[in-house]
Amino acid sequence: CVYYRKKGILFSGDHILSSITPHLGTLVIPGAKEFNKKNNYENILEHYLNSLDKIDELKSKTILPGHEQIIYDPHARIIGIKNHHQNRLHEISKIIENKPMTPLNIALNHFGNDLDPMNRILATSETLVHLDYLEFQNEVKKKEENGIIYYWSEHPWERVEY
Repeated sequence: CVYYRKKGILFSGDHILSSITPHLGTLVIPGAKEFNKKNNYENILEHYLNSLDKIDELKSKTILPGHEQIIYDPHARIIGIKNHHQNRLHEISKIIENKPMTPLNIALNHFGNDLDPMNRILATSETLVHLDYLEFQNEVKKKEENGIIYYWSEHPWERVEY
């Protein structure tokens, strides 16, 4: 993001969009976990939410995203994005309440079974980011059986309304 303080304008690229949220995903490739850990980039959703708080503190008057509509109420949009992720955390934790599932099955349960291959990858990647966040909050359990990772929660995530 680039902030033009004198005019109160934030150029946000894809970081903050007017009607959708940017894809927050994690790479499911060999070495990615180690790279993220080494570079303190394990909990992507927490980094993103913290960045929204920092941007909100700027008290921007306008956000010019990389595409979509101009945002004339940055604070309201930031709150909307944070609430969206709170809802997603709740929904995912509810799907896996006392029911161990793989990230792919969680993603298909949440986003639907009719996804094309590319959107399955994106949905699974985004689901993993939310599962990582829940894991860092000690809200989900994780186990590996025969090389397959399963996640489950003992209770749904308690939403925080901003």
